Amino acid sequence: MLIGVNIRLSGPTAVGQAAGSMKTGVYILRSYKNNRYYIGSTTNVDQRLREHRLGKVKSTKGMLPLELAVFIPCDTPTEARRAEKRLKNYKRRDIIELVVRDREFPWEHKSE
Repeated sequence: MLIGVNIRLSGPTAVGQAAGSMKTGVYILRSYKNNRYYIGSTTNVDQRLREHRLGKVKSTKGMLPLELAVFIPCDTPTEARRAEKRLKNYKRRDIIELVVRDREFPWEHKSE
């Protein structure tokens, strides 16, 4: 989903949930301006993306336009905040790109 001037869906954003039912979870945005990522958590993904799109979020205002790279649903807001913090602690682009590609947290990854 592109956030900024236009909005565009870019394929499925979560595993096992329809787009309308996604609410609480962790999301990763990718900036088209500088190709950087933003990690956040929310209890209402639709409203939060709207806030980003309108430039109401200080930390992403200068990154517009943005794409919703992935949304990973969580059962509770507390779980979402903990997962967001844990993911931010990785501080490595390659780890974030694996999360976007695999649509799951690294600590839940099953090696084959």
